[in-house]
Amino acid sequence: MAKSLSDTYLYSKSPDYNKDIYRFISKANRIDTKSAEFADVLFDIKRRKLSDNLSKIITSKNVVIGITDGTGLPKPYRVFVAKDIKDGNKPKLFIDATQYIKFANGTYDCTNIDWMVSYIIAGTTSFIYAIAPQKLLLNSSIILDGCDCFARLFSYIIDGIYKTTSVQTLKKRIDYLACLYYQINLLGKDFDSESQFRNIKNYAIKISDIDAKDSKVVDILLKPEDFTNINTFVTAVGRICELKDIKLDIVMAHWMQKIGTGTYFALEYFPSFSMALTNTYVGGYLDNQLTIEKVCGPAMVAFVKTILKIGDSVV
Repeated sequence: MAKSLSDTYLYSKSPDYNKDIYRFISKANRIDTKSAEFADVLFDIKRRKLSDNLSKIITSKNVVIGITDGTGLPKPYRVFVAKDIKDGNKPKLFIDATQYIKFANGTYDCTNIDWMVSYIIAGTTSFIYAIAPQKLLLNSSIILDGCDCFARLFSYIIDGIYKTTSVQTLKKRIDYLACLYYQINLLGKDFDSESQFRNIKNYAIKISDIDAKDSKVVDILLKPEDFTNINTFVTAVGRICELKDIKLDIVMAHWMQKIGTGTYFALEYFPSFSMALTNTYVGGYLDNQLTIEKVCGPAMVAFVKTILKIGDSVV
């Protein structure tokens, strides 16, 4: 059910990813989160009171918080799960804190506690996704509320390019397709399974409010490869909804401008999509949170509360 970031189409457009990750794992200055020097940061995290387990996570032996010279890793992968080449290739959660944790006068100082908390939550989700994906991907709120948020965000971007909301039938088709794609590509549902597709379709109809007859028209036009990756999906949206000259590059440019550069992988990779919503909930403006809040509405809050609850239950 789960996939790695390297399984995504967008990963192939990021040739420096492996090099950046390897450099961070091998060369970053690793913070001893149980040391007296880090105590003030731990205290600030506890005061945030979003989850009782945040301090437990940050001091876990399976979590590496590091800082490097320069600006650190690019925003889309400042949180990742990988094998630790310094500890027998054990899978660990890595968090790049270069941008917001500094060491001076014998102590660590966190200049933006919201960023720290955001990355801990996102990292926890990434780790759960890697070791026990069913905890996330089979949850009804993750399916329904996540699907609602994904469809709203994707539709918002397409509307910004083609003004699709002026034609409700067209908008609902796009919403319906986005709901199908979210469940199949990000959640790993099986398009070829008749029983699974029936459930996928029912969720998509409920969220998009598409007419049942129109959903059948869309279904007839679908191809299995339409959900392979974001590139094939954008092509399918253009074909089915008759949107001329639609290209992934155009969609991605609008996505990063409107939603945020740190959400680059969110259209293909569940932990990245989840991070966009949890970052918004925490605050700190890591992404374009005002836009995400406005577009997603209450579904975003319900999704994040579920993410936090799952995190608490697993840790």
